[in-house]
Amino acid sequence: MSLKLLMDEHVAKAITTELLARGVDVTTAQAIGARHIDDVELIRRATAMGRVLFTNDKGFAEHVTVFYERQEDFTGVIFAPQTLGIGPTVKYLQLAAELLEPDEVGNLFSRLPL
Repeated sequence: MSLKLLMDEHVAKAITTELLARGVDVTTAQAIGARHIDDVELIRRATAMGRVLFTNDKGFAEHVTVFYERQEDFTGVIFAPQTLGIGPTVKYLQLAAELLEPDEVGNLFSRLPL
């Protein structure tokens, strides 16, 4: 699998559990001690770890503009609305992890479904 994922703290545990069961390299904000930190800092931590951040918070689109304004690279943010549902979200994230390369999502805010 190409992409490594970091789950925002508000992502349903079932999504993470199912992705792990499918062999996707995923960890959570809680697991890395990044619970309740600033969203921009969470993107920076994901980048430092070489992980793409996944979130259900559409507000991350605004946080990504900070990186564009500062011309600061980041590994990418993938967003899916909670209304997409757990099953489809897992399917799309698994496909993304298997088929996309890190340079294809770097410095992008992507929305599921792709």
